Amino acid sequence: MTKIMMVSDIVEDNGKTIKENNMELGHNIPIDSLVEVKISNWYGDGACMKAHARLWVVTHGRDCDGTPLYNLCQYKSEFCECIERNYGKMAVSYFSGYSEDALKVIEVDEDLEYGYGSLKWDEDDEFFPHGEFDRFTSDEMREELKKREQKVLENKKKQEERGW
Repeated sequence: MTKIMMVSDIVEDNGKTIKENNMELGHNIPIDSLVEVKISNWYGDGACMKAHARLWVVTHGRDCDGTPLYNLCQYKSEFCECIERNYGKMAVSYFSGYSEDALKVIEVDEDLEYGYGSLKWDEDDEFFPHGEFDRFTSDEMREELKKREQKVLENKKKQEERGW
């Protein structure tokens, strides 16, 4: 009779299994870190996904052999938890099971918060969407966003004055 052995149960030179060694590895990317990931999946019969995204690390996980993995979302973890509490787990889309070597940590600064330095479509791509801010330079974009933010604050103040 053939004996089946799981890869995670293979004993390494230090006398521990692969899983035991992997379980000792920590997660080096903290929750709520912005990371860049390139996704390329073939699902068969012509279905596929190719994406270049910046997403938030929202939870840590592990593979069946104990390898540290990262679960990503377009929202930070606190917002994900709020959505799940109010609308259920299916209301949030997660991208799960990414290893550290598939992720690049992105430093978030003021420029990036205003969209300068964010991912852009290659103009050579067949699909090149034009967003509403494509016409602005980074300085113009900051000014436009400041104007919009000021308008929101003014409206909020009016609502408070009216007791809304």
